Amino acid sequence: MDDWLDAEQLATSAIELLEHGRWSEAEAQLRRALSIDPGQSDWRYHLGLVLEAQGRDREARDAFDQSIQAAPDPIDAMLASAMASGRLGDWPAAASQLTDVIALEPGCESAHARLIEAHARQEAHDDAETAFYMAEMALGRPSADCLAQIGASLAARGSWRRASWCLRQALRLDPELPQARRWLADVLASTGQVQRAVELYEQELREDPDSLELLMGYASLLERLGRLDEAAARLRRALDVEPTSVEANHRLGLLALRAGRMDQAAVAFQLVLRLDRGHPTAARDLAAALLAAGQKGDARRLLGSIVQRVREAEDDGCLEPEASLVALVELLIDAGLPIDAAERIEVLLARGLTPDVDLWRRIALARFQAGDVDGGRAASRRVLRHEPACLRSIGNLAWASLLQGRLKEAGAWIRRGLKQDRDDDRLKALRTRLWVARFKALLRR
Repeated sequence: MDDWLDAEQLATSAIELLEHGRWSEAEAQLRRALSIDPGQSDWRYHLGLVLEAQGRDREARDAFDQSIQAAPDPIDAMLASAMASGRLGDWPAAASQLTDVIALEPGCESAHARLIEAHARQEAHDDAETAFYMAEMALGRPSADCLAQIGASLAARGSWRRASWCLRQALRLDPELPQARRWLADVLASTGQVQRAVELYEQELREDPDSLELLMGYASLLERLGRLDEAAARLRRALDVEPTSVEANHRLGLLALRAGRMDQAAVAFQLVLRLDRGHPTAARDLAAALLAAGQKGDARRLLGSIVQRVREAEDDGCLEPEASLVALVELLIDAGLPIDAAERIEVLLARGLTPDVDLWRRIALARFQAGDVDGGRAASRRVLRHEPACLRSIGNLAWASLLQGRLKEAGAWIRRGLKQDRDDDRLKALRTRLWVARFKALLRR
């Protein structure tokens, strides 16, 4: 009995510490309480909240999932788990969890809105639209949150008129709805109503000059319009309002990277990682800045740790988006890590990626550099299917044939290349190597 009372006191103390932002102490107290009474679902839920506050979403999701198993009313934990999955980019898991929430509580507006978002994030926009109509039937009234989410989905599909209507309706129902004004301005800008979009932001900022959401949205629009200095000014204003804003710091870093200010970019990305260790792209962006600044050793070490984290996430069933993996592959090649690049390429191809011709060129380079000559040859041939006159790929195939002692084949590739450009230095050097190889073969007879 005394142990149980001790555990209760520890848990109560932990919740007070959580409310005051003392997360490490709260975590320690909750873990001690759970070591005494591991069956308390509410304590596990609060442990998830503590881990979530520290940016440890994977551990937080585990805690929420453990809470669900023992909770008499698991809705809050299920929603929290789904949100953690979303932050981890595991949208299929989020959608599955949200579907379960709706089955238990059909009137949960937040679950309906987040399910629409989860489908849209997977580009399953038809499913998003179905989820929206199901939400309308289940709720029996218009939902500003659901309207905003389907508006974003429609905008992603280029259905501008319908997106505009949904976003306007969402703002009519809830003028303070996060992101809806940003999305509406983006729709206006995408339909050529750039001045109207700028006016919308200016008008809103006059009424609410310290709105972080508006400042971020306006910076995004200005960046799209190529007004980069003005965009940076709005982001700095956003940081005056919220110095720890992960998005503002990250976007300032991207602008600095774009402008060639690598030291500023690196500082910004390092700050982002201190604020959010689980940020999906900041580590990769920092590696890009370090590479561009000539700090290849630091970039290689960082990229090695990124690859390891991606592998661990894959083992847990969380797949990196294809676009992110392609960007990582290109950085690995630039950093001189072809073996890691080739491994990531095989993962992409196994997932069904259809590379364009430029990516096939990068794949060929990574495979050749990793010592996979046959793989490099195969990728170079893929390039030639699309661009039969690509001298780089013809040269690669000639070099690979020479390396493997296929002298007749090497000669055919060299002749093909020199027919297109008689002055290509690489092909002429390969022709010289071919002559030497043929002479050596004659001597060995």
